[in-house]
Amino acid sequence: MKLQSLFTALIMLWLNALCLFSTSTHGAQATVESVVDIQQLIVREMLPGGSSTAGYLTLTNHGDSKTQLVSVTSEAFERIEIHEHTMNDGMMKMQQVTKDIVITPHQSVNFTSGGYHLMMFGPKLKIKKGITVKVTFNFNNQPSVVADASVISVLDQQKQKQQQNHSHHH
Repeated sequence: MKLQSLFTALIMLWLNALCLFSTSTHGAQATVESVVDIQQLIVREMLPGGSSTAGYLTLTNHGDSKTQLVSVTSEAFERIEIHEHTMNDGMMKMQQVTKDIVITPHQSVNFTSGGYHLMMFGPKLKIKKGITVKVTFNFNNQPSVVADASVISVLDQQKQKQQQNHSHHH
């Protein structure tokens, strides 16, 4: 009986110590993980003399409620806008998206050439093939997500698109 009491007392001491340790983090707050995932984030390298470039990716909402992409930022650019291509009177037109991009639960939104895409203006560094830039995605009801974007050449982007099209046909 005494052994069981000693064992219980040791467990209680251990639990108390654990509680003290976990509350002595001086007010550190737990970080909440976003349920939004960023995949295949690429940025096209800057063309000579250019002042803007484009970014492409897939956003996936793994959560159970809709979320909205409200802005995108990067220390590598002065500003980033969300644009889309639309067909208007038989003409393809590119325009800035003025509404938030809604991502429904367990769905993805693709940012591709010819659809939604990021327009990245005013590069603050040389945006060339092979480097990586950090891009921050801000949502209305989720923590921001910082993702690394690989900078690829226009030629590499075309090859990648051809490979994707080829794999979809087989």
